[in-house]
Amino acid sequence: MFRNRFLRSLSQPLSRTVARTAPSIAATAYSSLGRLEFPGKFICVSCQVRALASQARRGRGTRASGFLGVIKRLEAHVQLIEKRAADLAVQDAARKRLPSFDMTEEMQDQAYASLMTPGSKTAAFLPQPKTVSEMLPAPIIERLGSATALVDTSTPLWSAIIGELGSNGGFQGMEIMDVNCLLMSMDLKSRVESTSVLQEMMDKAKLEPDTFTYDLLMMAHAQLKRPVEVKILFQDLKKRGVAPTVFTYAHLLKAHSLQANVEEAGNAFIEMRDAGIRPNIVVYTTLIQTCLNRREVPTAWQIFDLMKLKSRATAPDTHTFALMLHACALEGASERALNLFKDMTDRMKLRPTKETYHALIHALAVRRDYYHEVWRYATEMQQEGFRMDRRVLGTLIQACGKRGDLTRARMLIRHMLGSGKEDIIPNSATYQCLFRAYANAEVVKKCTKFAEDDPLETPVPYVGPDTRLMKQEESFTEDTLPFSQNTILNDPLEIMGEAKRVMRWLCAVKPHLVDTQLMNAFLDVYCHHFKLKVIYYKAFTDPTESDYIELTTSSAETEDLTPEPNASVPATTTTTTDTDTRADIDTGPDRNTDGGSPDQFTFQTRVPRNLYTFQIALNSAYRNRDLSFARDIYNHRVKYLRTKQYLWYRESERKRLDVQAECSLINTLARCEMLGEAAARLEAACLKYKIYEPDIATLHIKALQLDDFKTLRVIKECVGTTPFRDYATGVRFRPRWDDGDRVEELSKTW
Repeated sequence: MFRNRFLRSLSQPLSRTVARTAPSIAATAYSSLGRLEFPGKFICVSCQVRALASQARRGRGTRASGFLGVIKRLEAHVQLIEKRAADLAVQDAARKRLPSFDMTEEMQDQAYASLMTPGSKTAAFLPQPKTVSEMLPAPIIERLGSATALVDTSTPLWSAIIGELGSNGGFQGMEIMDVNCLLMSMDLKSRVESTSVLQEMMDKAKLEPDTFTYDLLMMAHAQLKRPVEVKILFQDLKKRGVAPTVFTYAHLLKAHSLQANVEEAGNAFIEMRDAGIRPNIVVYTTLIQTCLNRREVPTAWQIFDLMKLKSRATAPDTHTFALMLHACALEGASERALNLFKDMTDRMKLRPTKETYHALIHALAVRRDYYHEVWRYATEMQQEGFRMDRRVLGTLIQACGKRGDLTRARMLIRHMLGSGKEDIIPNSATYQCLFRAYANAEVVKKCTKFAEDDPLETPVPYVGPDTRLMKQEESFTEDTLPFSQNTILNDPLEIMGEAKRVMRWLCAVKPHLVDTQLMNAFLDVYCHHFKLKVIYYKAFTDPTESDYIELTTSSAETEDLTPEPNASVPATTTTTTDTDTRADIDTGPDRNTDGGSPDQFTFQTRVPRNLYTFQIALNSAYRNRDLSFARDIYNHRVKYLRTKQYLWYRESERKRLDVQAECSLINTLARCEMLGEAAARLEAACLKYKIYEPDIATLHIKALQLDDFKTLRVIKECVGTTPFRDYATGVRFRPRWDDGDRVEELSKTW
């Protein structure tokens, strides 16, 4: 009966079988083990169990037929289950002694990333070292000896410390972990300066750097913007056969981002994926930064969409959203920026950070019609407790410059200068935005109407208790900016006069801030005034002989760089020297300006021209119908195309600016009613560039007005045509690159 019941139980699950029959069978087996397997000997029960388990694993005794074989096989299962239960009990007891904390893969990445981030905060529950020497391992402290006192100074001289360590035997007898601890104790700049010395010491001690060693060195060079050294370290890592991690590739991608090299960044990403390394959020964010540095915004959006759809581990964070908001600023897509900000706060449930608010304000500041939204979010930012720094205030002034709100721009500059805080004192980019405000200032003759007709204007920006822009006691002294006493400037000459005084003050007090970009912004202020020619010749320098490309450059490359006109194009006037050109300019005193007009004081700081300088001057020549000045600028630009500075621009940017220059000269010729030369130059330009009809709208309109069928035929063959009715209905055509009377944003404030 017992046998039948036991055989039936074999068809049931093992857990039920053990629960019901194991105790009785085990007891029966234990009582008969001595007689069955070990006759004439006394063996304890535990030894018999181990012997049976060993025989069961080897298959001995479990293959017997009949009732005894079944018992032995079941006994072997019971013993294995008991052993597993005992192991699980030990593991459970060890787990209960640890804090209940699940360490996911994402959290491991974050922990490693925080360790690789400079200035990372240590957990509050961990003991903090009081001195730097407490962070160093014992072998290094022993090797330094009395020189350990140099480590505990306020600013350790790591070069002297490393030298003392090298003279006392270096890393002989140490482990690579000791070297890593030394690297973690050093600041980034000292790490970079001592990289070669540390590598020589490791080679002498025959220590092989591990992945963490390379990560610490590559991170220091990447943070200090030394991409070439990062690539050299990565090649050395591969040469030594050290396995890179996802953070190693993140540092390499950072180097490619600094060089705006999208192709190499893509190759590194593919290499990382082929190596079986899963990209994390740091890798994807670095790829987005690389694309934005190269102005490849569509690719950045593709990577961003991939991050959202891939997994929660790579979901965009606030830093990623800030980058994409800056991408919206590059495209002028303020609506998309608002939708993206709403998606971040409502759907992703992410709390905006200071960087996120700044990026949103930057995306709104590039559009005149979103000027009021700029101040709305600036107020919200301060109400959230975020402090306004130089970058945020500079972006607000950029918005004022785009809108032409000179009054508020001057107010912000006054606040920044009078704050007494060095971290918000205006820099060169801030003054660039101020000059853009001078250039775009909307002159209002009736001050009372200013307040009545514009009720939507936001009042003085909110200033939180932590960021009050007021003069503090015992702060540094700042020279007074020569602003006019009038709150609102109503006269164009008054605006240009104040801009001139500000520039003269900058040249005298802050010459280190005067650069080409700042002078270009000042040039925009005089874009509608004939005195721009004086500034163009007196405030800028011509390229030197060392700036030109060497003669060894291939003729094909040189020909590609210089857009020489076609033989059928009437050549521009012979290039004149600066002396000859200045002789043709009216340098007499202007009765409408004061004695300090730009033509009556010498610029103490002269800067070289760039492509944007030529474009601003060409736009001024077009507005003032000054054909001789336009020809002279174009000839200067042709010379500039043969310099090394021209090659610093990205190819897409060079091509865009070259098209703008050609179209500006063509439209200037058309405006001066020289349609034959304009048409011939258009034919030559279309052989190299793709030109659209709106780019030469002035030439087209003039040809229609004068019934110049020959020019109309050239336009139709080169760029197509626009129906006459579009012009007849009053539609105003502007070049795709022109913003009307609004100046182009040439400064970068983020």
